[in-house]
Amino acid sequence: MKVITTHPGMDFDALASLVAAKKLYPEAKICLPTPISSEVKQFMAIYGKIITHLPAEEIELAKVTQLILVDTRWINRIGPFRELVGKEGMKVHIYDHHPPHPNDIRGDGGLCQEAGATTSILTRILRERKIPITPIEATLLILGIYEDTGSLSFASTTPLDLEAAGFLLSQGASLELISSFLNRSLTERQMALFNDFIERAKIRIINGVEVFIIVTEVDEFVGGLSLPLHKFIDLKNLEVVFALIKAKERIYVVARSRTLSVNVSEVLSPLGGGGHNFAASALIKEQDIKEVEERLHDLLKEKIRPRQTVRDVMSFPVRFASPRTSLKEAEDLMTKYGISTLPVLEEGRVVGIVSREKVDHVMAHNSGKAPLKSYLSPKVFTVSPQLSLKKAQEIMMDEETRTLLVLDNEELVGILSGPDLLQAFHKDAQGFRHSESSFSEREFPGSREPQFSFVDLPGDKVCPRGTSGGKGQVVRDLLEKKIPERIRKVLEQGGRIAQRMGFRAFIVGGFVRDLLMGIENLDVDLVIEGDGIEFATELARQLKGELKRHRGFGTATIVLPHGFKLDVATSRSEFYPSPAALPQVKPAPLTEDLARRDFTVNTMAININPSSFGLLIDFFGGQEDIRRKKVRVLHPRSFIEDPTRIFRAIRFEQRYSFQIGEETEKLIQDVLERGIFHRLSRERIREELIQILKEDEPEKTIRRLQDFGILKAVYPKIELTPEKEKELNYLVDVFAHFEVISKEKSKRWLIRLLLLLEGLDEEEVRDFCRRYKFTRENQNAIISGRLEAEKLIKSLGSREPIKCSFIHSLLKCVPQEALLFTMAKAKEKLVKKRILLYLTRLKNVEIEVDGKDLKSMGYRPSPRFSQILEDVRRARLDGLVKNKKEEINYIKEKFPPEEKK
Repeated sequence: MKVITTHPGMDFDALASLVAAKKLYPEAKICLPTPISSEVKQFMAIYGKIITHLPAEEIELAKVTQLILVDTRWINRIGPFRELVGKEGMKVHIYDHHPPHPNDIRGDGGLCQEAGATTSILTRILRERKIPITPIEATLLILGIYEDTGSLSFASTTPLDLEAAGFLLSQGASLELISSFLNRSLTERQMALFNDFIERAKIRIINGVEVFIIVTEVDEFVGGLSLPLHKFIDLKNLEVVFALIKAKERIYVVARSRTLSVNVSEVLSPLGGGGHNFAASALIKEQDIKEVEERLHDLLKEKIRPRQTVRDVMSFPVRFASPRTSLKEAEDLMTKYGISTLPVLEEGRVVGIVSREKVDHVMAHNSGKAPLKSYLSPKVFTVSPQLSLKKAQEIMMDEETRTLLVLDNEELVGILSGPDLLQAFHKDAQGFRHSESSFSEREFPGSREPQFSFVDLPGDKVCPRGTSGGKGQVVRDLLEKKIPERIRKVLEQGGRIAQRMGFRAFIVGGFVRDLLMGIENLDVDLVIEGDGIEFATELARQLKGELKRHRGFGTATIVLPHGFKLDVATSRSEFYPSPAALPQVKPAPLTEDLARRDFTVNTMAININPSSFGLLIDFFGGQEDIRRKKVRVLHPRSFIEDPTRIFRAIRFEQRYSFQIGEETEKLIQDVLERGIFHRLSRERIREELIQILKEDEPEKTIRRLQDFGILKAVYPKIELTPEKEKELNYLVDVFAHFEVISKEKSKRWLIRLLLLLEGLDEEEVRDFCRRYKFTRENQNAIISGRLEAEKLIKSLGSREPIKCSFIHSLLKCVPQEALLFTMAKAKEKLVKKRILLYLTRLKNVEIEVDGKDLKSMGYRPSPRFSQILEDVRRARLDGLVKNKKEEINYIKEKFPPEEKK
């Protein structure tokens, strides 16, 4: 019997490698190790039937004649099969992409070489041997490659991985199918761990390298540790991270590196761990976590290669000029030394800088005798010679400059340019590839070195982590189908403007959420990585729109000529100075802007720059939570910072038939128990309550507010009884009937509030209105509605015939919302019918005669005019007169002759 197996904690690369190896050894049996990662477990639950396998306990080791290992060659990571290694006559073939390790098994065949994923190695062999691959198999294989290479974005990615991915796409691999497994949302426990990482991460500079070390403890093991760690790394854009997580008597060490200076496998090897240069892990039992942290720090100092700094690559000595140097002299200096930038110094101090382009431009229009002082740029960016190259690159990107001056104690010691950085990074990468050649192409006996070529993948086929994981075209199609053309053209123009200005523009928030859910929503919010107000000003100018700026928040609103409104904001982060306070903001990258939002389903964005139009950004797993119908906050302090999010969480839950996550529910209860909810301003509570009462079915949301104890916190006497719930539900029919017939809109929220306040006495209602600072108009409607309802029900409930004029006089001074409230409260259909008659017909009845007509008829002007006209109105309401002629005759007959002149 031949057996194919891999390491415990099997990931997608290992699973895909098992399937690929099965095609090389069709007679072999696949044995899945235990445990397997939670992500693979989810995959197997759905698609497991396509992979025929045996559990380890069903395999008789005595009958095994050949062992095929994939994605591992450690003797202590193959479970019971270690007994077979070294057994006489046993053949062991190994396929692995990890670097050599002292615990490695020596195989008789297979192939081990440097690559981002073992699946890439096996895919190349399948291709060379012309072994057919089905689209389903291609999809699983590319999932393995994408997972281990960060969708081909990790530094460990090799040309072999790119070639393999290109080949698998040509065999029908579906990126759309794998996206949900690549861009998974965090579980509640993973989210808690992710937040712990954010709070506990500490930075250490070791041999010039920034290393983030996280030390934390959890009650029990959290599956899928790498996922929250990757999310943390992507959020902070980190290079080197070591996480030490203690669960009971075990310490799990997970390490990731994105720099050639730090080989994390080499660092963790003395701790019994392993992996490859950019990803490694270790399991340590029965040791103190503080001692492990100290040991790790010693290893880092020992293993991290000293990193190149600005001093290592800067140009020196520096050629410079003075403010009095002429333009011609500056030009000659730059030509002689082949430089494009010239620092300007006065008494040893940098006062500015001038570029070759500037000198050439000025000299084309002026004499070369003019001094530099009038043309130099005082905007100079300086760095320390000890700064890392990565940090120097970040400064160049942030400041959009190609040149940095290097100062050591205020003295100009060098100059750093973009080409200097490019050359340094390239040399570093070349050196790394050369140094690793000792193991990169080690081949076992029986295999041969196949030839392969590099394949250029189409731009929309390779998506980094944090995007949709699939083609941007998918979302572009949705935009084209779901958005009116005139609005889509506005977005496209906005994208072009942003790109020309060097900015990135994104649609964010509820629009993206609703687009993916198939719900119409034309409330568009744009976030700009750059200056949002500058962008909005240019967009409004080109579209001839009305612009309103809010400089304090970096936001603006554009109203276009056809009425469409666009909200624009600078990408920003928020800081809450105290619980329940309003936030303070500052500019920040898109990832931080999305991280400040309330729920995962609202954290998605769509790029509208022409180069990436339609590309979906989903860093926090919003798509997955939409699929799972979950409402989850992003971090534990979310409700503490802004308790109004509790209202929104419940509103979203009920609006979309979602469910609030278990941990999120606990956080809500915590805020209520700690009394933080009461720190909210009452105006904010009022506005959130109004938003809930505007929902289509608010009774469900109000029921949840009551279940949480929030309704009682708003006002102790308010209670949603089953009767009120029924009446709230009935109001939907009342609104629909009224609005269809009358073509008018009503304040639905106010009517529903009236129902909710049932059971409170008049003084309590007035107290509620004062406490939550309702407008005078709304207060009057609430109070009069309460007072009038019972009177109206009694007056209109009579079985005796009632004249229309009586109904009109009874109801004409009652607010419309109070009338609809009365309809909901009334048990008798006759009452509802009479109110509806007034609202849809009687209230709009007008007479045709007026004061001028009375004068022309010979009546003397007097206060009686209004009485006469009112009498005519009653007659018209009661059907006694139907037109102006009949109104005139009615007046002549009704009023005695002495009323005339």
